Amino acid sequence: MPFVNGYQATQMIRSLEKKNALVISHTADEYGRVPIFVVSATLREEQRESFADVGFDGWLLKPIDFKRLALILSGALNVDSRKKCLYEEGSFQQGGWFSERYIGI
Repeated sequence: MPFVNGYQATQMIRSLEKKNALVISHTADEYGRVPIFVVSATLREEQRESFADVGFDGWLLKPIDFKRLALILSGALNVDSRKKCLYEEGSFQQGGWFSERYIGI
């Protein structure tokens, strides 16, 4: 990103959601906010908590496994898909969601 990095962009989106007290995307209504994923080849499992604190909802490691990506993305609209992709210790390489449901903005 030329002007802001992923952390800054995520914080800006979360701030806008709080300020407007709404979900920006109607397709994300069921989840409660716009899902945002951190994507990189250099993510480490011990960073997981800091990603969630910034406002990311999940993570993906490069190179991308497109079948896994499809399942993860379907979690934005489907709780069962989200449950299949929840973070479990030791499975960080697969990518997934940090939590089943977002509560509150």
